[in-house]
Amino acid sequence: MAAAALRLAVLLMTVLASNAARAEPSVYPTGVTRYDPAKAYGTFILFSGGDNKTHLVDMDGREVHRWNYPGFPSGILDPALTGASAAMSSSSFR
Repeated sequence: MAAAALRLAVLLMTVLASNAARAEPSVYPTGVTRYDPAKAYGTFILFSGGDNKTHLVDMDGREVHRWNYPGFPSGILDPALTGASAAMSSSSFR
């Protein structure tokens, strides 16, 4: 009886250990995985790229302006904090 309980315990520990090893995903998504315009702020992203240029992109990933020099710090431009109109469109940056 003790041998059967020991085998069951070893089997249970083996199953739990194998499941624990697979608890984390092997692939971690990066970037935007889901964009819902109804739930997101209409804003722009300002970043300095590996090409030593500073880019301004809208929420659809379209570049609306580029400066030919690196900029720092990069960040998010929130229209509510910058005093911009909510009706501002990306065409006003061209």
